[in-house]
Amino acid sequence: MICFDVRVNGDKVCTAGIGKFGVMSAMVNWVRRHPRPELKLPRTKQLELNVGGFCRQSSTGDGEHLRWLARALKVGDKVTISVLDKDTYDEPKRREPYIARVEEQHEREYYERLKKKYGDLAPNSAQRAEPLRADAKGARRGQRPTKKRRR
Repeated sequence: MICFDVRVNGDKVCTAGIGKFGVMSAMVNWVRRHPRPELKLPRTKQLELNVGGFCRQSSTGDGEHLRWLARALKVGDKVTISVLDKDTYDEPKRREPYIARVEEQHEREYYERLKKKYGDLAPNSAQRAEPLRADAKGARRGQRPTKKRRR
């Protein structure tokens, strides 16, 4: 099966693998947020390496989010990810269940909160957030104007 062998500065940090079906990712992220004390964010800068994935357990859509690694990096670190075909891999450090019907309920609650805040702006709704407008050449916003053919 496909596995990611992940090393930082030459030291092995994990070998991630899921099996026959799933999603795996290994990402280096750099974030620097504009300071906003009112949000009480723990850090305004971060440089980190994340290795995770998702595997579905059944036809119901239920599954697990998996995490092998989440660690800080510093400038100068060398991250190496090798794609291997192996029979064994490390157990994830963290597993979080994903239950489709529970997730759908959370999505519905979130949608209802947004709908209350912004109104019903669904594409099929008679009401739109902003009417489509034509520019000077007659094209709708986001589309190229059509050229007239000369005969």
